[in-house]
Amino acid sequence: MKVLITGAGGFLGSHLIMYLKKIPNKNFKIFNLGRSEVKNSKLLYLDNINNKESINQHILELKPDYIFHLAGSSNMSADFAQSKLVNTDYSKFILDAIQINNLQHETKILITGSSAEYGKVNDLQLPISEHLIPNPESIYGKTKYKQTINAISWQKPNKSLVVVRPFNIIGSKMPIHLALGSFINQIETINNKGILKTGNLDTKRDFIDVNDVIKLMWKLINNSKAYGEIVNICSNKA
Repeated sequence: MKVLITGAGGFLGSHLIMYLKKIPNKNFKIFNLGRSEVKNSKLLYLDNINNKESINQHILELKPDYIFHLAGSSNMSADFAQSKLVNTDYSKFILDAIQINNLQHETKILITGSSAEYGKVNDLQLPISEHLIPNPESIYGKTKYKQTINAISWQKPNKSLVVVRPFNIIGSKMPIHLALGSFINQIETINNKGILKTGNLDTKRDFIDVNDVIKLMWKLINNSKAYGEIVNICSNKA
């Protein structure tokens, strides 16, 4: 089976590749759509995610059984246009290529959204359910929400696509721009003793291990009852 991954070199992508390699009695051929080589995968070179022709050609030649669209950018310094390209348009180009090449009933697809799509939530709305109407405030949240709307619209009436919204993912090699990733990075660089710099510690977050997220993603992409759904992946505990 052929698996195409965007964002394969990232936090989630690297763990997904390791997970797929360990599934017994499965022979996955893993492909990385991007610019850089990623261990245990074959590179399908994409010079620019705006290159719709190249995306279409890769999809046509590969005819993937699975697509995990994990690519995204939470860079707070990026402008709206750049964030939209990465977080909204990229997935649209991939889905368009699937449709053009008549693979919409052959390829199983998982799109990663974000808890940032919900925006600010008051205490009466907790715990957050998938029925809560998003009200994103950040550019990241807004562009990810647009991606979700596009993906669910494309899925209808019965294509094999599910959207997941992972909450705060923790685990080995987590990005240092996340709070716990920053703490780990600081602790590793402190000699004997020093000061650990933090932000606001009065907040509460829902944390879930990256390995649990990957296992759930694999189950969801293979579950027909999940197609057309938006699924929060979290522990449900603050």
